[in-house]
Amino acid sequence: MKWLINIIRQSLFLRLFAIFALTLFLLISIVSTSSYYISSYTLDDHGPTNFFSRHIDMLVDDIGTPPDLDKAADLAEQLQVAIHITGPDIEWSSEESATDIERLRNTYAISDNLTMVRYRSARGLRLSKNDFNFYLLFQNQIFTADQRLVAYIAIAASIGVFIFNYWLVHRLLRPIRLLQLGAERISSGELDHRVKHDRQDELGNLTNSINHMADSLQSMLDAKQQLLLAVSHELRTPITRAKLQLEMLDSEEAQQSLRDDINELDLLVTELLEAERLNSQHAKLNLETLSLAHLVKDMINQYWPEHQQIQLQLSTDDRQLPIDRLRFSLLLRNLINNALRYGNNKPITVSVSFNDHEAIVRVEDQGQGIEQEHIPYLTEPFYRADDARQRQTGGFGVGLYLCRLIAEAHEGKLTITSKLDIGTQVSVVFPM
Repeated sequence: MKWLINIIRQSLFLRLFAIFALTLFLLISIVSTSSYYISSYTLDDHGPTNFFSRHIDMLVDDIGTPPDLDKAADLAEQLQVAIHITGPDIEWSSEESATDIERLRNTYAISDNLTMVRYRSARGLRLSKNDFNFYLLFQNQIFTADQRLVAYIAIAASIGVFIFNYWLVHRLLRPIRLLQLGAERISSGELDHRVKHDRQDELGNLTNSINHMADSLQSMLDAKQQLLLAVSHELRTPITRAKLQLEMLDSEEAQQSLRDDINELDLLVTELLEAERLNSQHAKLNLETLSLAHLVKDMINQYWPEHQQIQLQLSTDDRQLPIDRLRFSLLLRNLINNALRYGNNKPITVSVSFNDHEAIVRVEDQGQGIEQEHIPYLTEPFYRADDARQRQTGGFGVGLYLCRLIAEAHEGKLTITSKLDIGTQVSVVFPM
């Protein structure tokens, strides 16, 4: 017996089959039992049939043999019953659409000449007297109070079975909902999340597989992150030596060309390091309460003091936000450098605005624009939309990825909109 229980515990199919088999058995039992009890109620003990079975002789005597049809019609109207009479040379009914008498069947013999009859909704009595058959039928008395009670109990029991069946199936398949929530959390970046369970069936095996997949993903991403951090740190040393040796070159043109390459490589290393730090679960921001409009203005004056392409549109609202100055500086520099690089030497607009719940920093250029198919992927690491941007120099696909991480670290979001031959707009929204 124990081995059978273990097999059932380890098989989701067998448990579902058992639930549906139990449901079918209970429904059949309810229907058959209720049908038996309903059909077991004889009309001689309940309702109008009991009354007429005691007085039908008087009614028939009142109608007479041979029957007085006018008298029979009056009695049918007064007593609210259907009276049918058959006999020698007569077949009469008090109803316009007479019941098919031939299809009435006997259900219970009360006496030698008195029998209960029934066909579909017609139930009543048949009295045989002097070669005539008198039928009294009650069309509206299909169920007695006891029969209706049994029917209501059967309906309530059937509903209860379906509710119990739903509860069992819901409880049995509950891990599917947990798996869905767990997969969503893992796909959103919570690689340390694991789906807990105590199942040994197919769903338990699937849960173990998903947890194992999350372990593998976390191990691979941790290894990738450690590799990037190690490589980035190791690149710092030769870059520093190259900068020192650069100053010893005699050619100013060679110095400038090499300086640009080294600075770009240095920026890439900085962005890689910062992106991996922000992508870590243990990353922290050094927050300061700063005026966003003043911060943007100071940074533009610091990094682009004589650049005539940059047009500022700063809100007069001097609201303050908790901001990491260094990381916000990386974000703004990346956005403005991108706009200057791809703006076709046209003016770019840097604006700061506020609404009731948000602060918005927007950088807009008037360059060639980006095709819509590239926009969803621009903030992914190492993605470059060369065909859309016609990039001439620089860029490794890390800048916008870093900008997105910085915005999300401040609980904000970065959005990009662009139209070909019109320009590109990048907005960073910070919650107030």
